[in-house]
Amino acid sequence: QRQMCIRDRPCTKYEVLLTLTNVISKKDFTYKNFVFTRHDKNSTIDLRVDNIENDSAALSWNFVDPNASCFDKYQVEVKNSQGDVVYEDNKVKEKKLTVSNLTCDDYFVKVSAQTAWDEIISSNPVSFKIEPEKIEKLELSIDEVTEDFVRLSWSTDAPKRHQDYQLNLRNSDDNKIIYESLLITNSAVISNLSSCNNYSVELIA
Repeated sequence: QRQMCIRDRPCTKYEVLLTLTNVISKKDFTYKNFVFTRHDKNSTIDLRVDNIENDSAALSWNFVDPNASCFDKYQVEVKNSQGDVVYEDNKVKEKKLTVSNLTCDDYFVKVSAQTAWDEIISSNPVSFKIEPEKIEKLELSIDEVTEDFVRLSWSTDAPKRHQDYQLNLRNSDDNKIIYESLLITNSAVISNLSSCNNYSVELIA
């Protein structure tokens, strides 16, 4: 039994070829395997948030030593401002990832790397914020009016944005709110109205 010690760059993947020769038949037998040197104890992950959209964030990371290659998978964890995990994947192979389906909130992301020796190092948490898409224009339409109901619809200049709307109906005589509702749709029907009465509609995005 013989042992060999590799003393070179830490956290590096090596391909090892071992050739054995049969002294009788003179035939060679070659065996191939991969070995990894352990990572530097001071090694750290540089995590970046490269691009933030209305509902997604592009992440990328690397190591202080750009030649480090002993990490074969990564774990990405994203938490919201309440501390809830909104995204988790422990089988990421690349050093980049786009996290989608995010809503307007503050987020904290951390990346961990696992070596072939089952050693784990983690980045410092990095924060980012998904800002609401700015609405410049909100248009309200009265589509139908009868003696006891009104049908309303509205549109914005940000049609892909998930938006809550506060709809209020006031009696014009005393300006009191007689109907209010929080909606996520772009239309509403208000019924049980009195005929020959004046109302005002207020829509808040």
